[in-house]
Amino acid sequence: MSPNDDNSDYQFDFNDDMAGSDGTSPVGDSWNRGASQNPISGSGGASQNPISGTSNRSQNPIGGSSNRSQNPIGGTGRATDPFGNPINQSSYQAYAYTGTPIMVNQPPKTRWGCIVWLIILVSCGLPLVITAAVTVPMLGNLSGEGGFLEGINELISQVTEGLSPPYSEAVVGDAANFNPLTGLAQAQRIAGDGAQFTEFSFTNVRSDGTMDLTDRNQNAYAEYSFLRPIPEPADAPPVGSAGNSGGQWYQPITVRAYEPGQFRSRRTTSNGISTSIQYTNQGMELNLADPTTRPSESVSPLPVCDMAVMWAEAISDFDAPANGVATIRYEGGEYQFSMSTGINIRFTDGCKVVGR
Repeated sequence: MSPNDDNSDYQFDFNDDMAGSDGTSPVGDSWNRGASQNPISGSGGASQNPISGTSNRSQNPIGGSSNRSQNPIGGTGRATDPFGNPINQSSYQAYAYTGTPIMVNQPPKTRWGCIVWLIILVSCGLPLVITAAVTVPMLGNLSGEGGFLEGINELISQVTEGLSPPYSEAVVGDAANFNPLTGLAQAQRIAGDGAQFTEFSFTNVRSDGTMDLTDRNQNAYAEYSFLRPIPEPADAPPVGSAGNSGGQWYQPITVRAYEPGQFRSRRTTSNGISTSIQYTNQGMELNLADPTTRPSESVSPLPVCDMAVMWAEAISDFDAPANGVATIRYEGGEYQFSMSTGINIRFTDGCKVVGR
């Protein structure tokens, strides 16, 4: 039975075994089990205090006065624990009464749901806001008079172009014994229709006129340059600015043979858009520069002098070490043969020495 109503902070459980077979109280007084008699004093009262026998339903269950909000230990005012220390009633919950109230600490509940939603909002919403803040002004610059949709198309085109790796293909023949002079024909094909040869640069050329493109310690490469005449670009700057001289427009082209199978990383920036890609070079790689009316090189006749012939002249007349490697450049019909030992020789296209 409970001496208090359903809102009471305490529950009391008197076992039926407390009463004798004759219905008497274990403390010596007889009591009516059908009534709500005080099991201590024997006095009646349906709502009687089970300790003192007084009849106030809201009375303190320990023996205090009848204030319903009274301290359950016996004092008035703010609730205290069994030792007289003030307690925070909101942090405790009373369990079944066994003679002395049992106080169980209930820590404040953490609102994990709110915290999780806050983390999701910050992690997802903040990047979207930053992206919008950067992209919208960029689209405005790209759109110009063409409108917002054209600006989006231009942005997509630039990003797609920046994410595309440069074209490359395997070199013809043995990459470990690559002849850079015969490789010019393949480079010309890769450069495309209308491309005109301007110059080349070969590094680590051996005395037999070949190169080992597979040795990464040597960093050997053969680079071929071309110019292709093109119409004036639609986005060309006014004449007199940004390299526009008002003359013929050219597309500079470079084809580079180096280290087949090398894993490469490249970053490009265009109109404020920076892209980074990773790719594998197959052997001979195509690269296109920005169109211009003032290219840094001019069209040259195709080279005909064999690299091995220049090497033989360098060994016989200039004491070049036969087991060494040389750098050979060609532009405007003239070759420049050089070694790190200090040897520098100039040849004509007929393989004739013209100076040092």
